[in-house]
Amino acid sequence: GHTVSGIYINGDSIYQGLFGLSNVTIKNVGVINSYIKGYFNIGGIVGLNYGGTVTNCYNEGTITGTSDPVGGVAGENNIGTISNCYNTG
Repeated sequence: GHTVSGIYINGDSIYQGLFGLSNVTIKNVGVINSYIKGYFNIGGIVGLNYGGTVTNCYNEGTITGTSDPVGGVAGENNIGTISNCYNTG
């Protein structure tokens, strides 16, 4: 039930988000009032979810990527699980 606010990333790197690259469980966290920009694999919670689990999370920040994949909660989900999450950013 935690919220993270004020993240500011303005670059051209890959794997940008609250967590850049993850293969663990992330749950019950929200990102608000934030700006995350990068090259690819850009998401509010995680840039690349690689075999991990993201549950009960949300993004209300601005997400921008130069190239795909880019997403609100996760830039890319590869063999992982995302459930009960939402994006309004």
